[in-house]
Amino acid sequence: MRFLPVEPVQTKAGKWFRTVTRKEILSDVYGEDARFFWPRKGLLGHTDGKSMTRTGFAARWRLHWAETGDGQAINDKFSGPADGTFLVHYFDAGYSEWRRKLDWRKAAWGFSKRVSDYLNHFTEDELEDLYRRLHSLNDSQLEKLQSIGGALQLDVDPGKVRDHLFGT
Repeated sequence: MRFLPVEPVQTKAGKWFRTVTRKEILSDVYGEDARFFWPRKGLLGHTDGKSMTRTGFAARWRLHWAETGDGQAINDKFSGPADGTFLVHYFDAGYSEWRRKLDWRKAAWGFSKRVSDYLNHFTEDELEDLYRRLHSLNDSQLEKLQSIGGALQLDVDPGKVRDHLFGT
C-alpha cells in the first residue's frame, strides 16, 4: 500500500496542508510562482508518498515504493486524502533548513533545470522572499485551494508525534 503525501503550509488560519491538485488551477493560486508547483501537481516535495507491505514479501525497496525483482513498481493500492489516510510530509522545516538544502535540491532534480538556472540569479533576500511565498498561503490563496479540494486542515503536532514514536 502506498500512502500519498500532503505537506504543511504556513497560514494565519491554523494548521493547513496542501494536497495534490490539478495543474490548471495552480496559476490562479500561486501566480508566477506556479512554475515551482507544476512538476509535482501542487506540492513542492515528492508526490510518490511512502509504501508499506507485509513482512516476508519479496520486494526491492526504492526511496518511496517497493518493486519486483525485475524493476516493476508494486502499486496494488494507493491511499490519499480522498480516503482519509495520507503521509504528512513535513517538507517545510523553516528557511534556514530550506536554504541549506537548496543547492542539493537543484543538483538532485528537486527543481527542473530551467527552475534551477532561474534560482541561480537570486540574491539572498530574493531567496528568502521566495521561500515565504512557496511555503505560506494568504487567505485568498487558502480559500482558492479549499474550493477545489487542494487544502486539508489537520490538528497535528509534529513534536507530539515525534515524541510518541521515538520517546522524549
